[in-house]
Amino acid sequence: MKKLLLFLTLFSFQFANAQTINEKEFTPVFPGGIDSMYAFIEKNTNYPSLVQDSLNEIKVMVRFAIMKDGSVDKCKVLSKTPKEFNDEALRVLKLMPKWEPGKMNGRSVVFYFTLPILFKRN
Repeated sequence: MKKLLLFLTLFSFQFANAQTINEKEFTPVFPGGIDSMYAFIEKNTNYPSLVQDSLNEIKVMVRFAIMKDGSVDKCKVLSKTPKEFNDEALRVLKLMPKWEPGKMNGRSVVFYFTLPILFKRN
């Protein structure tokens, strides 16, 4: 079985590891930070085995929400990519543990992320 290399490019927004905007506002944080999120995705993602050998690299753009309780929800594929890759990207997003939710004016809020996930075979 060919080994999966998963490369994640930067978020399409500025992710600052929950850098405080002020004392009452911050973005959601994956447990352990952004590096832990990358490691989680890489560890849990499988390159679809039924895909043609000609597909060596696929980028799946996904959008998901971190809900007020920190759970991951509203996962959606934004790119026109093969179904096997889309399904795998969504499966991994749904496995994510709860995040520390984002806050605005001291209250938890729903926060959307857009993330490109690159599947690459070596």
